Amino acid sequence: MRAFCILAFVLLTTSLGAITAFGAEYGSIVIGSNSSLKISGLSGATLSGLNVGDNEDVTIDSSGKVISKKKAPAKEESITPNQGLLLSDDFSDIESGWSKKSSNPNKSSLGYKNGEYHITVFQKDTATSSWLARSFSDFIIEVEATLESGPNNNDYGVIFRRLDEDNYYRFKISGEGEYGFDKLQDAKWIDIIPWTQSAAIKAGRATNLIKVECNRDKFTFYVNGNKLGYCTDNSFASGSIGLEARAYDTPNVHVSFDNLKVWAAGDYSGPSVVISKKETMALDDSITVCHEGCGYSSIQAAIDAAEPKELIKVYSGTYNENLVIAKDVQVLGIDSGNGKPILNGGIDPRINLIPLSNFIIMGPISVEGELRIRGHDNVFKGDIAVGSLTSDDSYKELEEPTNFGGR
Repeated sequence: MRAFCILAFVLLTTSLGAITAFGAEYGSIVIGSNSSLKISGLSGATLSGLNVGDNEDVTIDSSGKVISKKKAPAKEESITPNQGLLLSDDFSDIESGWSKKSSNPNKSSLGYKNGEYHITVFQKDTATSSWLARSFSDFIIEVEATLESGPNNNDYGVIFRRLDEDNYYRFKISGEGEYGFDKLQDAKWIDIIPWTQSAAIKAGRATNLIKVECNRDKFTFYVNGNKLGYCTDNSFASGSIGLEARAYDTPNVHVSFDNLKVWAAGDYSGPSVVISKKETMALDDSITVCHEGCGYSSIQAAIDAAEPKELIKVYSGTYNENLVIAKDVQVLGIDSGNGKPILNGGIDPRINLIPLSNFIIMGPISVEGELRIRGHDNVFKGDIAVGSLTSDDSYKELEEPTNFGGR
């Protein structure tokens, strides 16, 4: 039976280390963007130093003859951001609808000051909130929240889908760098996401950008542009929004809020957070990984937390870990000033798929049967041992069945 291996690259530039496939070894193969390489019938042969230029299709037949064919450059597509802003409040207008004073001045204070909205809690084990008399159902809420003074053992954040004083959702963060999600239902508190530590949250006296997406029964949470998690709950479908601060065992928690925005769900096109001089990260639905200031410091932890097909952004740095790929996600390496991120370990592709792009991968990859590398601009330093190999970014099935013996 004639054996063949297809490496179909679409809009890719990839450098491969030593590849062993059906008894043949291919070393130092570089594929340009919008190009493809097809190798067939070279069992037992060794091929090295092959460069495939941009916009080029190369086929190597069983005699070792290289056939090159140029093709038209790929077209780039532009994306226009969606609009859908429902509410924007920078708190410069003291008539914008929030409470101007507390109903119990001995316990707390509420009000506008210097173009911000302030909540101060004077007593321990006390929460204070303010509501806007406007109802939303499916939406995205974002606000800048600053711990001005007081102990770090606190919480502050946003309340939404409020039906009355005994029924609503609350997303909160703390001065200790934690976040949580709960609901008050029939005057009883129920934890949905318990307190969870996150490096994305700035602890102490700092400003954090809080964002919550509410889409039917699904809720997704972000702080400072980093996706922290998601969950589902169908207790409340709509309601008003609010701001809250709470003191626990130590009083005098002072929090200010600014630049509140609400978008229709699915139409978020908010501002950006500058990660470095070289890279600006939009506040999108991505999970982020870096050594400091992102949602995760481990690539594997981010993969474990992601949903299928979800995008994970990994910033420059060396990550000393071995990855287990057990779900179909997208992992994009971003040069944030110090080069491609380096995976200083191997990959165990449990689903026979490597979904990484723009990485330097130091460790080995070994899999029985067919392996798909769905990504671009990777450099593989370690050995890849497979029965067959397909590399593309389209994740399409091979048109012909393959049968490769050995590795």
